[in-house]
Amino acid sequence: MSSSDFNKDGYTTRQSIIPPEELQEIDTLLQQILDDETSYEYYKNNVLIRIENFVTINNRLKELLIRKDILDIVKQCLGEDPVLFKDKVNFKSPGGTPDVLHQDIQAKWDTYGTKNFVTVGLPLDPCTEETSCVYFYQKQSESPQKMYGDYFEPLSWQKFNKKDFKPLIMYPGDVSFHDIYIPHYSDVQKSKNLRRVIWLTFNGTSA
Repeated sequence: MSSSDFNKDGYTTRQSIIPPEELQEIDTLLQQILDDETSYEYYKNNVLIRIENFVTINNRLKELLIRKDILDIVKQCLGEDPVLFKDKVNFKSPGGTPDVLHQDIQAKWDTYGTKNFVTVGLPLDPCTEETSCVYFYQKQSESPQKMYGDYFEPLSWQKFNKKDFKPLIMYPGDVSFHDIYIPHYSDVQKSKNLRRVIWLTFNGTSA
């Protein structure tokens, strides 16, 4: 998929961007941050589900994640130079609950002076239907900048057909890019292994 796919479909992907040795380094540095408890951590029923504001804690980790090859694609998608808006890692343990159908714009990102955002997904573990990968809406090109629901409320399935959603299967080293309008969700985590995904959101410098 290309940046033209992003403009048409609301998302695009690249395979095997990050080499295995750098993935291992990212994993190690992330574990150090978790051990040191230096990021913002969020728990549900005493299980870690997310950390935020971790990228700038370690300069080497920042180099590995905010990298030129990824930034070049983000720039193509935004149409301007990118600036990091927010960063997080989602942790989904075995049995982890589904993520409701939503659009990122519903978190009121459009109140920050722009609607021009790109979120980058970097899986540290396989993202498959079994491990609760993201499902993206496949009819986004019909209404590319439509908000289907209210702020901070799940989207109603009455407006959608599940057959119009496609699982985004990714493996460590792959990278995804999506905008703030594309509806998406995930199912329950059915595997026996932890599934982690780094999400980096960028906006343009014009904001």
